[in-house]
Amino acid sequence: MNTDILKTALQKAKTVFRGAKPECAVILGSGWGNITKTFKKKKSLSYNDIPGLGMPGVAGHAGQLVLAEIAGMQVLVFQGRRHWYEGAGWEAVAIPVYLSLDLGATVMILTNAAGGIRNDLKPGTLMVIDDLINAMGSNPLIGNIDPAWGSRFADQTRVYDPKLREMLHQAGRKSGTAISHGVYAATSGPTYETPAEIKALRAMGADAAGMSTVPEAMLASAAGMRVAGISCITNAAAHTSHDKLSHKEVIDIAAKAQPAIRALLTEFLTELAAHVFKSNNNA
Repeated sequence: MNTDILKTALQKAKTVFRGAKPECAVILGSGWGNITKTFKKKKSLSYNDIPGLGMPGVAGHAGQLVLAEIAGMQVLVFQGRRHWYEGAGWEAVAIPVYLSLDLGATVMILTNAAGGIRNDLKPGTLMVIDDLINAMGSNPLIGNIDPAWGSRFADQTRVYDPKLREMLHQAGRKSGTAISHGVYAATSGPTYETPAEIKALRAMGADAAGMSTVPEAMLASAAGMRVAGISCITNAAAHTSHDKLSHKEVIDIAAKAQPAIRALLTEFLTELAAHVFKSNNNA
């Protein structure tokens, strides 16, 4: 990974968001963009204007970095992500995590659209990610490592913070949003998985599959951030359905799940803000 690219992107963000003090960051996956209505927007920056990042090449990813506020807490909201399969390298995938970390965020919230492998994960279900499987055939920490990512051999025992997972579960209960839990596996894409691949992932312990999130979770965890992840199940994975898979279906189902998504994240981030301010007052 070319750390000079990361540093150049950071310099641009620092110039635009001068004085920003975000407590957490949120990366929005396919179909999640409309939840920005939950936030009070303060400033924004196009991905095109962030060196090394560039606009996402996938529908449903707006390509805007927004400094926002909810319940008095500043939040960096990345409307869309770059994917490994786009061919822009690991730098474009890593930049949101790198910027968030250096600007002061200690919590990273990752969202995505995913295919359900476990039978009870029907389209529209929201799944808190408890653990991950990296089936991408690569790793964002290969090569030169910036000190920001911590030690050479990053521990991945608890990538997804147990306390944040419980807070998401409680936020679902309080907001009346049904929540499932499971293991998310990431493949490289851009093709959907074959039925045989889904069977293999299921045998490995995966409950849902997608093409993102795992690299960002690995990087954020290695850097010492507290990580939480949420999947919106938008389709049944290949081995459980005879229908052809399409990105339009992903976007359509995510759009229908928007009220539940907004209710969950609003409750969760409001509770997180309360914890942050309580912690600051006790310091």
